[in-house]
Amino acid sequence: GPGLLEVCPITASMRAFDPGVEPLSSSSGLSTARMASSGAVEILWNSSRNRFQTKDGLAYLQYQLKSVDAERHNEVVMDLVHTYVPPSKRGLGIAAQLCKAAMLHAKDRDLRVIPTCSYVSDTFLPQNPTWQNMVFSESTEATLEC
Repeated sequence: GPGLLEVCPITASMRAFDPGVEPLSSSSGLSTARMASSGAVEILWNSSRNRFQTKDGLAYLQYQLKSVDAERHNEVVMDLVHTYVPPSKRGLGIAAQLCKAAMLHAKDRDLRVIPTCSYVSDTFLPQNPTWQNMVFSESTEATLEC
């Protein structure tokens, strides 16, 4: 069935949402100086496949939307389950761009994230601590039930 986020545009400046693959705004700060001479890689939100991906679809960050009990109410969180970059494109910062796109997407929708993917939890978040406040922690939430 249709996903929860399929009716939401990526940015407020966009017109009506077009189902399928939506480009992220170029002003979202996703470009990086370390990219190859071809310039910054464009990251797309593929809502129908629950993932953020490069234009060619070869590199992606897969997510799942989950409903969790939090602070005595249901909350939808974005579980970042898997990041993949093909060997030919590794070392260019693409995985980090995918993560930033997912974090910006979640932030714009007031969603917290679960970093199930080891790249997100072990590499991206330690290198980008400003995103730590986006992480949903079940242990923290559980203590609020006492």
